[in-house]
Amino acid sequence: MSHVAKFLMCLASILCGLNWMTAVRAQLPSQLAGNIHQESPPFLSPSQVLEDIAVYEGILRESYARFPILQQNGLDWDNVFFNLKASLSESNQKILTKNFLEKLMETLQFTEDTSFRAEFSLHKRLYQSSVGSDYLPLYTTITLVKQNDTYRVLPDSFYPKIANQWFIRCFNTSHQLFPIVPERQGEQRFILGKFTNKNPSSLECLFADGLGKNLRQSLKLEHHTSIIYSEKDPVFTWTPGHIPYIRWMREGHLNDSDTQRFFSISSQIRSSNAFIIDVRGNVTGSFGFIDQWLRPITSKNWHNTIIREKQSKITLEGVLNRLEYLRNSSEASYEERLTLNKEKQRMLALLRYVESQNIPYRMVETKFSFSGNPSASWWNKRMIVVVNRHCGDGCQFLAASAKQLKNSFLVGENPGNFPKTSRIPLYQLPHSKIRVSVNHRLHLDPDGIPISPSGHQPDFWLDHPASLSEIYRLARSTQL
Repeated sequence: MSHVAKFLMCLASILCGLNWMTAVRAQLPSQLAGNIHQESPPFLSPSQVLEDIAVYEGILRESYARFPILQQNGLDWDNVFFNLKASLSESNQKILTKNFLEKLMETLQFTEDTSFRAEFSLHKRLYQSSVGSDYLPLYTTITLVKQNDTYRVLPDSFYPKIANQWFIRCFNTSHQLFPIVPERQGEQRFILGKFTNKNPSSLECLFADGLGKNLRQSLKLEHHTSIIYSEKDPVFTWTPGHIPYIRWMREGHLNDSDTQRFFSISSQIRSSNAFIIDVRGNVTGSFGFIDQWLRPITSKNWHNTIIREKQSKITLEGVLNRLEYLRNSSEASYEERLTLNKEKQRMLALLRYVESQNIPYRMVETKFSFSGNPSASWWNKRMIVVVNRHCGDGCQFLAASAKQLKNSFLVGENPGNFPKTSRIPLYQLPHSKIRVSVNHRLHLDPDGIPISPSGHQPDFWLDHPASLSEIYRLARSTQL
């Protein structure tokens, strides 16, 4: 009998007399037992691996916010975990815990959700794995212009042989056409590249001339280094003019002179029909800080970001696990431990409330709302927001605003997962002692539509961040 068949028989016996969810919940750990830094075994038996996978599947079904969304979009989760179990039960040999860790995360790469993380300790060494790193745009230097339903290659000094040829396809890998700011009215321009969490060096693509003769060309892929600002940098810089350009770099203390100067330029922005606010690398700027800056500019109110959180017995127990893990960390200061203790008491009270309601779970929404100054004018501006993947709360608010407001645009690259928080549920698999992180929060737009784990997609991508000419051209345009 195959190991897969044995597993199915074992699973059937487990579920006998119980419904599926009751069986899964019975296996889920309620707390991280004992020392949360306890070491894992170096090897696992096939049966231990299969039981840990069953527990992990139950955790995802209960806690992962995107689980039902992916399922509704056609993903067969049963098949995902069946294949994982089958791949790890092909032989009757013990399995390295490290290999099991990597296989768990490899199986979930398709989600593009970097909040998936796993780790274990062995021989005083920490092993970690995750669903890739941040998903990034990798660009070639090839610019394409759309003509009807085809794409023509603009002349490029690096690849003169394919100038004015027609793009056909790329080989052995997915490609992406990143829209960029056009130079002419009605024109659609794209940069050929790839969106990935890996680091391929090139794309192999096929082009054709006007006579139908094909040419295969290897194209180099690059991603320019992204800026990150720190407390040593100024709060902002700006260039006044017909189209003001503001670079907001970080959070500022309200009483600092630099912060006061930043708030004072709002009055000068009010008279402008368009402005550019560049928040690339701003990882510390808060929603409250930029809300205060933006309020004098307009009287309009809007909601632009919603965070939906699942609260169930299992998700709250996972959050409690996380708080306990952070509290026992050697890096936690005395003040941080006090804060974590207070948060733990709040989570315990919430857990008791959810249990008392006798419901499987509840969904709680937090809305980021902006309220303008009633004495200011109505919003009638073109706002160009420039972002990269290093994007804090205030940057994310501006990115969502640019996607929501009429005649405003998001430029740059995807701003990454939101909200960025370490307070997501943590669970420990029973046999391997692998600690797994699962995100119980979902980022939604004002219409309640889920945002991709990589964040809002820009209206126009910026493949060479040093240049501002395209951004100014977009701000001046009256046709887009």
